[in-house]
Amino acid sequence: MESLPITQNDRENLAQFLGNLVDTSILLRREIHDFLDYCDLMAPKK
Repeated sequence: MESLPITQNDRENLAQFLGNLVDTSILLRREIHDFLDYCDLMAPKK
């Protein structure tokens, strides 16, 4: 399976999705971006 980069739009969509489930703050949005950076870093590269 080919690895696709995480785009800024993906980040915003995830933050919005989680924001609808829980009361998010600026800190949580930053944590979401940090988590996605980690996922992008750890994803297998071709």
